Amino acid sequence: MNDKEKVIMQVLQFVVEETTNNISEFTKITAEDILGKTKKENATMARCIFVSQLRFMGYACTTIASVIKRTERAIPDILLSAHEFKKRSWAYRIAEAKVTLRVSEIFAKYKDSETHVASPTEAMENKLLPKAD
Repeated sequence: MNDKEKVIMQVLQFVVEETTNNISEFTKITAEDILGKTKKENATMARCIFVSQLRFMGYACTTIASVIKRTERAIPDILLSAHEFKKRSWAYRIAEAKVTLRVSEIFAKYKDSETHVASPTEAMENKLLPKAD
């Protein structure tokens, strides 16, 4: 397993832990639920958090689609659903914030290594600020 796959699996584990604790206290959400085809609301919320975290980390839609075994066209639809959940679900916002904090631990780990992964702040700055020529 290469570094990219390890990071993706760590993010998946963070999403499973935080969504089980914050979104669904009565139903355990598993990695299979997130990666599977289930349309239950809690699993869909967890899938949206997973996809939005990977996209924010800079993974391409093709990579994310291959991880969750969906088409590339499904990724923008999932991101749109994530936006809708963020607008209307307090539990979703809490879980997403906790996952984002845990994902930043991954950035700190790779910050000093040979493979530099941008922190969420660096990624946001690079997206918002145009590069000077």
